[in-house]
Amino acid sequence: MHVGIIGVGLMGHGIARNVLSRGGFALSFLDHPGNQPTDEIRGLGATPCATPAEVAAVADVVILCVTGSPQVEAIVTGEAGLAGALRPGAIVVDCSTALPDSTLRMGEIVRQAGGDYLDAPMTRTAKHAHEGTLNLLVGGEAAVLDKVRPVLGAFT
Repeated sequence: MHVGIIGVGLMGHGIARNVLSRGGFALSFLDHPGNQPTDEIRGLGATPCATPAEVAAVADVVILCVTGSPQVEAIVTGEAGLAGALRPGAIVVDCSTALPDSTLRMGEIVRQAGGDYLDAPMTRTAKHAHEGTLNLLVGGEAAVLDKVRPVLGAFT
């Protein structure tokens, strides 16, 4: 399973590292000025991508770890966004702190694009992200969650 992550910040960096090192998954990430330094995850084999669409084109699972709803909406629906490039059956896992109405809209857009969507805000701190001991509060279809459990288990 190929994993993509958008948002390699304080929390996302630990998630990315654990997806690679503990989970053993291939990882692509959005190369963005807001990222933490990515030398470590590049050294573990992560591949940078220039746009969300490039991440979506290679990933079976895309983890969003950004600030909130405006950022999620831009990533999903913006120019070179996820929705236009999702692989059939891809799963978007939104770990951001997003507004419920926005989350429902983004989930519907992803489903119309042929994917699935899980709302999975996290609790704990960047230290826990790096330790791989985050807590997720996951909303969505149980069958979709079962498909991504191995990925989520790499950082929870």
